[in-house]
Amino acid sequence: MLDEPSANLDLPEIHHMTEQLQQLSQQTTLVVAEHHLFYLMGVIDRFIYLDHGEIQGEYTRRQLQAMPLQQRTKLGLRSPNLIPEQLLPKLSYQQSQELIRVADLRFGYRWRQPLLVPVNFNLTINQASSWGIIGRNGIGKSTLAKLLSGLLRPQHGKCYLYQQRVLRHQLRHVSWYVMQQTTYQLFTDSVWHELFLNLAETPARIQEAHQLLAELGLIAYCDRHPATLSGGQKQRLVLATALLHHPELVLLDEPSSGLDQRNLLRVIACLKRYQQQFGLTLVIISHDPEFLYQTCDYYLVLKHTAAAEVVAQPATYHDFISYFR
Repeated sequence: MLDEPSANLDLPEIHHMTEQLQQLSQQTTLVVAEHHLFYLMGVIDRFIYLDHGEIQGEYTRRQLQAMPLQQRTKLGLRSPNLIPEQLLPKLSYQQSQELIRVADLRFGYRWRQPLLVPVNFNLTINQASSWGIIGRNGIGKSTLAKLLSGLLRPQHGKCYLYQQRVLRHQLRHVSWYVMQQTTYQLFTDSVWHELFLNLAETPARIQEAHQLLAELGLIAYCDRHPATLSGGQKQRLVLATALLHHPELVLLDEPSSGLDQRNLLRVIACLKRYQQQFGLTLVIISHDPEFLYQTCDYYLVLKHTAAAEVVAQPATYHDFISYFR
């Protein structure tokens, strides 16, 4: 029995896992709870659809692949194909001045083993831009996000905020890092109290909190303890908490893991609204090309053996997928 086994895996590792599952399925029974369906098409024989704790449907592989897009969207199911049939239109926002710049950045958990390539790393992020960070598991994506948010001390290099050199603790005042492990960022006894931890409940913020919870499908859970929420609900709660505090830069580490199609679209719409309304700057780490393609303006592709590559929006989704292989 496997619970979201692909959640934090890069595409080559998903393909490798698929090969192992295909061999295993010939020897034993497999039960997989999953939102990503594309890699299961050659593994699973029968798909059972659950809603509110009850079985609402049962489909063969062929029936799922033949299901009309409208019906699949209504059920909140993600595409059974690596290339989805429909993507949201890209929206461009006015990007103003430089927000954060790092120059000659160097970091390694061991001094003689630098994690980022090239050794002296440079990156400029403008206000209201959205960046996707792409790369294999273990290449340093989360480490880079922690450096940009001031949570880690670089071994070498300079950080600039609004073109003024700053120390790393000053980066923490303008940024909010949402970790992969959401339970590490949940501290209170209710969803509502979580939103307002260290934040005054002014009338404007209360109204905004209600809107956020409604947008993210959490309005019915205001009084629930965060520990009783599902993985996807916790993801949306920590995102709502970050947005409500209005940081200038939000860094999201695997925010789409645990999200079905319905909630994936909710998160994308919410991020776009905050970017348009508040000039929010986003840095998103993800192995989910469908999510990144519909959310980001620029992409930073990290590699083990070559310099990091900055990519503007690729011409087609097929071109974009190539960066994940």
